[in-house]
Amino acid sequence: MGGTIKLIAKAPDTTKFDASAQVLLSETASGGGTNYGGNLMLNLPVNDRTALRLVLTDKYTDGWIDRVVVSPFPFPSGTCAGWAGTGCVRGDVTAAPVQKTIPRTNTTEVKSARLALLWKPIDGLSTTTTAMYQTISASGYNQFQDPPGVGKRALYQPFDLKEPVSDTFKMLSEVITYDFDFAQLTSSTSYWKRQEDQSQDSTEALQNLFNLPNFYPVLYTENDYSEQTSQELRLASTGSGPWEWVGGGFFSDLRSTYAVTNQSPDYAQFSVGGAAANPNGLIFNAYNPYTLKQYALFGDASYKFSSEWKLTGGLRWFDYKTDEQYSTAGLGTQSGNAQATTGSIASAAHGFNPKVTLSYTPSKDLTVYSTIARGFRPGGVSLPVPTSGLTVCPNVPLTYGPDNVWNYEIGEKARRRRHGPHGVGAGRADPEFEQVKHAGGHVGTPRRNLGEAIGLIGLCIYSNIQECNGAMRDRAG
Repeated sequence: MGGTIKLIAKAPDTTKFDASAQVLLSETASGGGTNYGGNLMLNLPVNDRTALRLVLTDKYTDGWIDRVVVSPFPFPSGTCAGWAGTGCVRGDVTAAPVQKTIPRTNTTEVKSARLALLWKPIDGLSTTTTAMYQTISASGYNQFQDPPGVGKRALYQPFDLKEPVSDTFKMLSEVITYDFDFAQLTSSTSYWKRQEDQSQDSTEALQNLFNLPNFYPVLYTENDYSEQTSQELRLASTGSGPWEWVGGGFFSDLRSTYAVTNQSPDYAQFSVGGAAANPNGLIFNAYNPYTLKQYALFGDASYKFSSEWKLTGGLRWFDYKTDEQYSTAGLGTQSGNAQATTGSIASAAHGFNPKVTLSYTPSKDLTVYSTIARGFRPGGVSLPVPTSGLTVCPNVPLTYGPDNVWNYEIGEKARRRRHGPHGVGAGRADPEFEQVKHAGGHVGTPRRNLGEAIGLIGLCIYSNIQECNGAMRDRAG
């Protein structure tokens, strides 16, 4: 189970002009070249009720991984239990004749801009409009192959196939707040759009998977398009009384399209029905639009029944619906050839997630707490898997339900003048109907639900929350 990381950008300031700039220059030892970039920030007050804040980033990181084309490319060897491919031990690619070396294939460029406009038309009312753009482009991932490992820091290929990666993100949001005498009303509206494109050489993997007599050049290309509109409305108490509370509602509409091309005419001969049934050699081509709509109502209240003790309780109602339209074709799909498998899969669920926390704060530097909470993750859909041809997979359900986890935690958080914040925490997590990837090498990564899983118990002593979370993850793994 995971949580949410909330990044809060600094808001525009109506009281003063501010600017800062940063220039970055470095050198990557043992392989890379010069890295450079810069950041710029401007805060421009228009008047005592309006301000504009602009942040720009441009960063270039030189690559340190080579892409090496060798021929003849060595075949894998050896056997392992449960593997029907050519072999499970990679051939010695470092001994093969080098035909071409493409240096620094993981060179990366990042460009981003964020513009925020703050406007306070009347006392108690404020609006913040934010626009953001970011693009990341690279000649390849920051990954090298093992074997041969760290000593070479390279990708070895039978053919010269480029593997570019790009990711573009755009966002527009509007936050409106109004202060009543007893509470603050907040409306948060956002829309974002993202496009991810990547290519990967699948020549070596497919030769081994299908136990082929030769290496055939084939490039896996994936395009992911997604966009989401969300709206949250909440009312939170203000003041210094013993009662504190917040309540509201949430809605989101996520739409995405997963498009894949993975084909080579050399693979036509292995199709169900022969080459005539798949002349272009489709291995796995897909076009799958997907939607996820979520609704939620939530409330949280706490009562401080003494200067040291506080009891907090919360409840969240959720409801979601998913729908996927799918069209897949190729050797790794249900048809085993160019005939498309099409259809629609839907799923839905609703429920409640409670939370209770009791805390004791004898001083501003020490808090002892105990929490019981239930977390939730939406279910989804899996694509139909092939049941004949070169790739045969066990049949798996087309939908999988939501999973949740009960979390029991007790700990303390303290702050020391010299050493800063630290704490001790112990917890137990009991997953229910946990979502897991189905065993096997089939495409599409189908999932299914387990029953109740064994609880995870962790104890950590930390100087910050990131260290504690890392320790708990290590223990869980």
